[in-house]
Amino acid sequence: MQTRAPTPSSSRQGMTILEVMIALSVLALLLSGILAALLQAHRMTQESIYQNAARASVQGAVEQMLRSISFANLPYTNAANTLQPGADASTTVPIVFNGQLEAPLALSISTSAIPDAGVVPSGASENLVNIDVNNTPDLASDDMQMRLWLWVQDVSDSAIDATQVRAITVVYQWRFFDGSNSAGRWHLNSVRNIRSAAPNF
Repeated sequence: MQTRAPTPSSSRQGMTILEVMIALSVLALLLSGILAALLQAHRMTQESIYQNAARASVQGAVEQMLRSISFANLPYTNAANTLQPGADASTTVPIVFNGQLEAPLALSISTSAIPDAGVVPSGASENLVNIDVNNTPDLASDDMQMRLWLWVQDVSDSAIDATQVRAITVVYQWRFFDGSNSAGRWHLNSVRNIRSAAPNF
């Protein structure tokens, strides 16, 4: 007596298709999660590049400024926040940023109080700068936009023999376009340096 193999029922075939659909749905969810993680990692990497470029540009510009301008010609604000011109009657500070081919920018010195950390300056002299981060001089649309506020303050203190000392503070804000916001996101940082009449190394 011969035994026939059981014929798959239509219900069993339907269950197989359902399993495939569930597996594909799970796979799609996993792939979408991986893709989202990769996109987020790319955004964070790009943002980190821009952040480092902004800080390096500002620090380099400040250091170059300190080397190129004499102490006597450096305008500053006194204890009453009154602007004191340099010996050459200058009231602005020339500054050159990385990759900038044109003449130095003349940064205005703020006479208002320096804001607390993380607070955008209000009532201070704002300076606008574009930095070519991607080394594409013919494409201005991908430049990093920066706003800078500069303070040069007299911090001399004869009680500790610290005469003719200036504190240079730059608060800068840079904008990053990550695709999630057409207006971009602004980030705020600051750099501080000390300059004295005596050479400091």
